[in-house]
Amino acid sequence: MRRTGLTILASAALLAGCGGQTVDKAGGKGGDVRVLRLANANDEPGELAAYAREVKRLSGGRLRIEFANNWRRGPNDAEPGILDDIRAGKVDLAWVGARAFKAEGVKAFDALIAPFQVTDYDTEQRVLTDPIARNMLAAVDRIGVKGVALLPGPLRRLGMRKPWSGPHDLKDKRIGAPAGIGSAAIKALGAVPVVHGSGAKLTGLDGTEQHLPSFVGNRYMHEIPNVASQPLWPRPLVVIASPGAWKALAADDRKLLLKAGTTVLRPMLDDIRAADRAAVPRLCRAGARFFEADLPALRAAAAPVIDALRRDAASAPVLRAVERERRDPAPIICPKPAQPAKARGGLPSGEYTWTLTLADGRTQPGGKTLMHELPDVFRALVTPGRLVIYVSSKGKPEEIGFEEDYSVFKDRIIIGGNGSGRFKVDGKGNLHFSDIKSGDPSDEFVFETKPWKRVR
Repeated sequence: MRRTGLTILASAALLAGCGGQTVDKAGGKGGDVRVLRLANANDEPGELAAYAREVKRLSGGRLRIEFANNWRRGPNDAEPGILDDIRAGKVDLAWVGARAFKAEGVKAFDALIAPFQVTDYDTEQRVLTDPIARNMLAAVDRIGVKGVALLPGPLRRLGMRKPWSGPHDLKDKRIGAPAGIGSAAIKALGAVPVVHGSGAKLTGLDGTEQHLPSFVGNRYMHEIPNVASQPLWPRPLVVIASPGAWKALAADDRKLLLKAGTTVLRPMLDDIRAADRAAVPRLCRAGARFFEADLPALRAAAAPVIDALRRDAASAPVLRAVERERRDPAPIICPKPAQPAKARGGLPSGEYTWTLTLADGRTQPGGKTLMHELPDVFRALVTPGRLVIYVSSKGKPEEIGFEEDYSVFKDRIIIGGNGSGRFKVDGKGNLHFSDIKSGDPSDEFVFETKPWKRVR
């Protein structure tokens, strides 16, 4: 999510079995358990949770990964700093995008993330199980880090504020893009690449490339609804280790971490596919307009980038492997909206407002985690089966803080399948919530502290 609080929307499936576990370090009570900290620039493990589960499974729980989330969170390009932190031994493990290594002089991954080459998950899986994947991973060892796993990542697509179809619509447009070959590709399409951080606002941008769940989580569909169905490239993940931490591991533990990077490929891709499938209907309901772009024109514009890879000794064999496996992606089609059932009770449609103050935060359960944001002015829009909450913190411009489907049964409300509570409507049409359960006390604070006053 883009803000703290209102975490009912968080995906339980991606977090199952990892974040928040407490285990003993080697040498303490239960000293046969070894915990490795993995630096993660995001606020959730995401698809990396599958790798952590696989390490735990293969080791019988003896070796575990603990995520250090929000590592270097904030900088537009955190990956160079993460590489420096690994070299300095500040953390045991980390992940960075394969794109990050070009700036370090490692070009082995460029063909894997080149524009319009790997555009479906079957191709990504075949390439990552090809022996050439081991060569790509080994290439990072010469820059002062240890390559541990080359893992699949979600496919990225280009979303724009205005309708577009090909390079002629992208000329001189400012587009959020990854550093390295991704920026080179955006330039080849005639646009201006702008490196920006995960979850960053789109101020000053005409569009950006994201994977489907990221469009959902960052609520970008309200600003950049025009998304090409064809992917640009994948975002493979490279798990790296500090040389010191790697050397300190027993040989069996090193082998286990390497093995997990191969045995997890299929289940990890299954998770990624499932996340994409779940994101599509939500994006469509939020206003996404998926379309088939002019792929021949896009590929022609990006041809100079691909031709340069063919001439590069490190990239050429990888590109040949990709081209042997490449398949055309299936188009994204929005499902037909279901006919809404006739409302019988439930939340009355309308607009509601309420304000939470510093005094509320000091005296109400769950308020402590939001003290740095208060006062908050909330505005909720309720439509049949849909709840959108906007929030203005400390007088700042209003943002969407929460957006999710809901269902009701009598006085019970289920929100997004991962949160629940009770509600009632008073004689003035105001909403009152109680018994909110989502796993985060701040949700109880936001929903229950004040009545939601109906304004229209």
